[in-house]
Amino acid sequence: MEHHSIGPRTAPPPAASPNPTIGALAGAVLVAGAFLFRTGWDLPISALSVIDPIQHRIFLTIWGLGVALLAFDLLRRAIPTVPTISRCWYVLYIGVLVGTALGSLPWSSGDSIFLYQLWWTVPLIAALLAVQGSGFIAARASRFRCPPPVR
Repeated sequence: MEHHSIGPRTAPPPAASPNPTIGALAGAVLVAGAFLFRTGWDLPISALSVIDPIQHRIFLTIWGLGVALLAFDLLRRAIPTVPTISRCWYVLYIGVLVGTALGSLPWSSGDSIFLYQLWWTVPLIAALLAVQGSGFIAARASRFRCPPPVR
């Protein structure tokens, strides 16, 4: 009598190979983000009485963490063995980034040059959402789809 296992045997999924193009993109994002971070850090903010230099550097630090998070997520897609980051960390980070950007805006000045927080924040959030495959929106929208028609 032949002994069978309880379930059907399935082969393990094939290992995904590294993608050097996405890895290079992760490096480019990290280099561009480091350049913007360093450029923004050295701006003569103390000469302007409207912007608080401490708030400016806090924003740059939070923004720089987002660039690192984006580069890590791209690296995770380039090298399949890199562990994933939970989606709740992305939601938490985006909330902190938006709060920091709005909190560090010089509301007393209407000059558009001081709105760099929004010019730097919106593309970063868009990139994080795009790398996530718009999972924030698609996961929620899939719950509200109509059921297929009955035949």
